[in-house]
Amino acid sequence: MERPKVKTALLVIGVLLLAGALTPSTVRVVRKQKAKTAAKRAPTDVDPPDNTPAIAWDREKLVDATDAALKKEGFQQSALERRKLAVAMAVVAEQENYPLDFLLGHIFAEHPSTDLTRNSAGAVGPLQMTEIACKDVGVYYPPMSLDQALKAGIRYMKKIRRTYPAAKVSLRNTLRIYGMGPKGFEAYLTYECGYTCGGYPLSVWASECGCKAYVYTDRVLTIARRHPELHTVKWNAW
Repeated sequence: MERPKVKTALLVIGVLLLAGALTPSTVRVVRKQKAKTAAKRAPTDVDPPDNTPAIAWDREKLVDATDAALKKEGFQQSALERRKLAVAMAVVAEQENYPLDFLLGHIFAEHPSTDLTRNSAGAVGPLQMTEIACKDVGVYYPPMSLDQALKAGIRYMKKIRRTYPAAKVSLRNTLRIYGMGPKGFEAYLTYECGYTCGGYPLSVWASECGCKAYVYTDRVLTIARRHPELHTVKWNAW
């Protein structure tokens, strides 16, 4: 007659031991492992083939075309500042063999301006480069010119693209890692869009989940696709 009581006692002890094992540090380890597993999964948004012919590098024509594209997309500064950014974009994109249309879209998702003042988070320039990101690609921080700022951002994109498995086949994931940081991207893969608006720890994460004025990656790709006259390098070739 005492056996049910013994079984109940053993069950309670087992539950208590399990609860004791799940300390906050244990939960963090489990979440970290889940994030690593998620990062290794093949992304669902693999890049489609880029069948648009790449145009020839012609600096003078590309500066004019970039200037016109910045104006069309609603660049807010003066014509002189717009021209200054157009020149820097065309020159650096050619030096880095990087698609000018994609650069245009990325700038409009980040900070379409010639302002090199650090914001509250320490980000600088049209591609909003932080000190950590600049150091990661060996560029002086803070960048002292538009050329340096753009070069830093492009080199950081290239490093992401060749370093992370999820980025190698997905421009969207490359952009997400750029905007969220590697650790933020791991969290995004693990928890996806499980927060309510206002609860996301990163603005790009909130944007990707529809809680901002525009979806970050959609804005980059939509603007870039509007300007085939700037398609200097195939998107899957850098």
